[in-house]
Amino acid sequence: MNCLAKYLEFKDQVTNNNDDFTLFQYTDMLYVGFDSQRVLSVICVSSHPKRNTFIQRTQKLSLECNRHVRFTVNGVDHEDVVHIIRAFTDSDKERDVFLELCPLFVSASKNANQEQALTELISILSAFFKDRTEPSIIELQGLYAELYTIVFLHDYLDVASFWHSVDKMKFDFSISEKLKLEVKSTTKSERIHHFKHEQLLNNGLSIYVFSYMFRSDDAGLSLFDLIQKAKGIISDPRKQMIVARYEKNTSEEKLRSICYSETYTNQHFKICMAKDIPQFNQITPEGVSNAEYDCNLIKVPTIGIDEVIAAIRQELQSEED
Repeated sequence: MNCLAKYLEFKDQVTNNNDDFTLFQYTDMLYVGFDSQRVLSVICVSSHPKRNTFIQRTQKLSLECNRHVRFTVNGVDHEDVVHIIRAFTDSDKERDVFLELCPLFVSASKNANQEQALTELISILSAFFKDRTEPSIIELQGLYAELYTIVFLHDYLDVASFWHSVDKMKFDFSISEKLKLEVKSTTKSERIHHFKHEQLLNNGLSIYVFSYMFRSDDAGLSLFDLIQKAKGIISDPRKQMIVARYEKNTSEEKLRSICYSETYTNQHFKICMAKDIPQFNQITPEGVSNAEYDCNLIKVPTIGIDEVIAAIRQELQSEED
């Protein structure tokens, strides 16, 4: 059971909390619950309890380090020196996202310098919650294609671990320094995709392009459901934050309304090599940057999925040797 599910089950069972905090144990050093005012809280046991106490506060989050508190876990009273992270939100969606990102706090709790790790994490999460930019339909379609790739390949390869950790990087999946996957999609009737010139230049790289053609279908796989599938696969907290940002800033209604026929998607799926795609066959001239253009992939040779999987496995094996 994940942290969110545990919290929802836990909070309905607690009728009063007279101690500073009422919590359930999430990991050896991490507890989750709420304070005496029922403010959502995460408690991390301090690994350096004699250090000075300090407080950091933003609009949505607060961090108190090395504070001595009393707290209850499963009806048992405890006292300890802890770090306290509070989330000040009345939004169920923001609460859910915060709890789904609890693995970030697990990583911070194991850091040799917990205070610094938690301070940096609070800064990252504060910027995350402050960002309310609603993704465009094109961005949501792009997310759909990338998550579809993660789910589609999961039975063969854990490509989620190679997914970009920051939005809008040069390539969607970086298997190694030499092997990249780029995902493109279109809802039009022609297989035309938009590329940055640097995404097509060989430069000694093997770049596989996953080309999707989508067709809207009310009975198809929705982005909402695809996200739920992908979340069970993506384990890296930094990458979980990418998905969480889309969830936080997009209404559930909109996520459910973006539906594409799986049958059509699978029938019209194509993989090709970037080097075979029509392009300007030259290095970007000095003084020129951000060159982009549309390419029609209809006549580009198709690569079989088995060949791609074999190439990825071989590359990963060579990285280990």
